[in-house]
Amino acid sequence: MPEFVDLNDLLWREILTHRPGITDPVTLRLRNEEQLLAQVVDKERYYREVIQPYKLRGYANFVRDKSWKTDIRILGRTLRAVAFPQTVKPPSKEEMQWSFAE
Repeated sequence: MPEFVDLNDLLWREILTHRPGITDPVTLRLRNEEQLLAQVVDKERYYREVIQPYKLRGYANFVRDKSWKTDIRILGRTLRAVAFPQTVKPPSKEEMQWSFAE
C-alpha cells in the first residue's frame, strides 16, 4: 500500500529495487500477522511502528544475503511450514523490538 511506503527512507529504496519472490523468511515468521494486529487497539500505529520496521529489517537482511542456496533453503522451509505449520515459530516480542504502548 503506497501510504505505508516512505521513498525517502534508504531501506525502503533498497528493498524496492528487488523483485518480490514467492516466499521469504519474514513472510514465514509473520504468518500470524493478523493475530498480532487483532491484539491491539490502534492497528495502523502498531503496524507502522512495530510490524513494518521488523519486516523491513528482515527483508533487507534477506536480499543482502540472497543466493541460489538461500532460495533453495527458504523454499524448503516454506514447504515444511505448509505441511507442518507449527514448525515456524513467530517472532518474539523482543525480536520485534516491542515498543508499542497502548
